Amino acid sequence: MIDKFQALKNDRVVISVIFYCIAAAALFFSYMYYTEPRFEPDFEFQRSKDVGQCANFAKHKGFEAKKPEKHIVEISSFNFDDPKFTFATVESVILACDNLELTSFCMGTADECMLPENGLRMVLAYKQPKAK
Repeated sequence: MIDKFQALKNDRVVISVIFYCIAAAALFFSYMYYTEPRFEPDFEFQRSKDVGQCANFAKHKGFEAKKPEKHIVEISSFNFDDPKFTFATVESVILACDNLELTSFCMGTADECMLPENGLRMVLAYKQPKAK
C-alpha cells in the first residue's frame, strides 16, 4: 500500500524541480539581457536634426539663419520695428531649439554685435542631450 505522505513528498520534489528550472532559465535570460551590448544613440543624426529644425523655425519666424559650423546656428535680423515683439519672438526661437543653448546675444549697433546696421544677432550652439 502506498503511503499518502510519500506520494505528496514526490509531488513536492517534482514541483520544486520545475520551479528551479524556471528560476534558472529566468536568471540565464536576465544575464544575457544585461550583458548584451546596447547601441549608442546616433548623436550626429540628432545634432543635424536639431540644428536644422532650429534654423527652419527661426526662418519661419522671420529671422535669417545661417549654419557656419555643423553644430552652430547664427540667427540675425535687421527688422527692429517693435522691441517687445522682437523679444517675444527671440524667446520663442530659443525655447523651440531643443538641445541648443544660447552662447551669444547682441542687439543694436555695438562693435561686438558685428552688424552693419541696427539689428539683432544671436548664436545658438548644440549641446549633447542628457539621457532620459
